[in-house]
Amino acid sequence: MKYYTLGAMFLIISLIAILISFYYINLIQPLENKIENTQLHINYLQDKIKINELEYAAHLSLEYLEKLEKIYFSNNYYKEKDLKIVGIQEFSFKELNKVIKVASN
Repeated sequence: MKYYTLGAMFLIISLIAILISFYYINLIQPLENKIENTQLHINYLQDKIKINELEYAAHLSLEYLEKLEKIYFSNNYYKEKDLKIVGIQEFSFKELNKVIKVASN
C-alpha cells in the first residue's frame, strides 16, 4: 500500500509541476512575441542605417557624382565616351569593357 500512495503522490506532484509550467509558458509567450517583433524592427532600422551610410559615402565620392552627372544630364549619346548605355536587347558581355551594376530592393 505504501508504494501505491508514494507513486500516486509523485504522479500528482508531476501533474502539478506540468500545469504550473504551462501557466508560466502562457505568461511568457506574449513577451516573447513582443521581443521578437522589437528585434525585427531593430534589425530593419539597422539595415536602413547601413544603406544610408553607404549612400552618404557614395555621394561624397566625386567620381560617383561625375558618373551620375554623365548619366542624367547627357542629352546626346556618344559612342566615343567611356560611358556606354545599352538596352537589354543590345546587351553583350563581349562588347562591354566596364559594367556598372545597379541593384534595386
